[in-house]
Amino acid sequence: MLRVITSFAKLNVNAAFAVRRSFGCTAVVDKTAAKPKRTASASAAPSKGRKAAAKKAAKPKAKAKKPAKKPLSPEETILEVPKAPAGSYLLFHMEKAKDSEFSSVGSITEMSRSTALKWKLLSEDEKQKYFDQAKALRTEYEKMLVKWWRDVDLRLLDLENKRRRRINRRVKAEGKGNKLGLLKDPLAPKRPTSAFFHYLVGRMGDAEGNDLASRQKLSKQAASDWKGLSNAQKAPFVKAQQESQHAYEKALAEYKQHHNVL
Repeated sequence: MLRVITSFAKLNVNAAFAVRRSFGCTAVVDKTAAKPKRTASASAAPSKGRKAAAKKAAKPKAKAKKPAKKPLSPEETILEVPKAPAGSYLLFHMEKAKDSEFSSVGSITEMSRSTALKWKLLSEDEKQKYFDQAKALRTEYEKMLVKWWRDVDLRLLDLENKRRRRINRRVKAEGKGNKLGLLKDPLAPKRPTSAFFHYLVGRMGDAEGNDLASRQKLSKQAASDWKGLSNAQKAPFVKAQQESQHAYEKALAEYKQHHNVL
């Protein structure tokens, strides 16, 4: 009887261990199954974003091309300056051209020669009509020119002179073409004169004659004499220079204010 009870007890213990092992394995399986699996799409998404960002960063920005500088020519002026009117002979020439019809270059050349000959044969009284016309046109032109210079944009004037300097440099380098004169405002204040110039003006009365050679000789002598003067002797001419300097600065300030130039 005791053996039967002992055997039955061992059987129950073994069964209990078997159940525990069974439940333990089940728990492990369930624990493993509870972990969410990383899908391929979820892991691949960040890498695609990084690759796209890397591609964007790798592309350098294209530099904007500078527009090519347009070559300047004498015809393409920045500032249009009023042209001087025709003179007496040109007025006569234009009048005769209206009376004739020419179609070839030879005829124009022939007309020019004929007109020049006719002009020479005219008396002073006959030419006076054209002199008067030219004078009237010149007077109107000078009035218009003064107004034009008063209203001119000094910045455009500076650009036009720069354009002309560039063309002149090109003409000099290539050895062909015509140089262009620089535009100078006749209404701009004149620069102050030096002390020596004031002294020289006072000496001009000592010239032996009014010819160029006499004046050049006097200028050389005056320059030599100026170096030997004391400061007290130069003082009146230095004072005259200072006065002209003050007058120039005042006139220049008014000139710039009129043209809105700081």
